[in-house]
Amino acid sequence: MHVVLGILGVLGALTFWYYRMKYISEATSEVADVVGRIQGQFRTAKLKKKAGESPITSIGEPIVAAAALMISIAELDDPLSEPEIASIRDQLSELTRPDAVEEAYVYARWATEQVIDTNNVILRLKNMLNEKLNSDERRELLAMVTTAAQAGGDLNDEQIQAIATLNRSLNLS
Repeated sequence: MHVVLGILGVLGALTFWYYRMKYISEATSEVADVVGRIQGQFRTAKLKKKAGESPITSIGEPIVAAAALMISIAELDDPLSEPEIASIRDQLSELTRPDAVEEAYVYARWATEQVIDTNNVILRLKNMLNEKLNSDERRELLAMVTTAAQAGGDLNDEQIQAIATLNRSLNLS
């Protein structure tokens, strides 16, 4: 009889600790969710602050500017295709960390939707890019934009003209 009571006691203790660990795990998960939401709110506040300004002129980082140029010029033929999106993200991932790639892509996509003319995007970003990038980096940027535009197929006349305008704006020709 005392063996049965011992086994029941051990099973009871195991059950108690199992449920206790389960509740601790759920509490930890909830804390992680709250932290994620807070981080999301900070990112949203940052984007809203940027949105209060002109979307393109508020771009101050070359990574975001590169994403905006790639998106804007790639969209000249049709809306972005999956190969174009993948090409843009791949090229950005070579320059920065993965979470910055997503943030740069999302903001650049939103900002370029606010501007109708690709030449306007180039015009507004050229001064910042010329100040922050050396000539080799500007050449690399031009190559990235061309590669992203070609990911959707052959370049059309508008894309060729926009790339030529970017080339002149970056003082490369």
